[in-house]
Amino acid sequence: MILGTRKLGFFRLDSGFISENYERTATILAMLGFVPLKVELDYFSDKYEYRGYSDKFKELEVGAGIPEYLIIVRQSDDGLIESVDVREPRYQ
Repeated sequence: MILGTRKLGFFRLDSGFISENYERTATILAMLGFVPLKVELDYFSDKYEYRGYSDKFKELEVGAGIPEYLIIVRQSDDGLIESVDVREPRYQ
């Protein structure tokens, strides 16, 4: 496993957001320290699903399912990204 941990998770990003905000998307992924292991486009929802590793994800036990995360981006008044964090949706 990457860096000897099982900090795996997945999240979805709207394809329109990615195409209109390519540099912001790259910044968000970098600030997450995200290492993609699988990226797929769901044509029905028009969202990319990113599966991979991040230190911001919780460590999983062997055999545990990979949780979905919501990406939380905080930006300054002038639009600069200040921080990126994750949380698990309540329904899980």
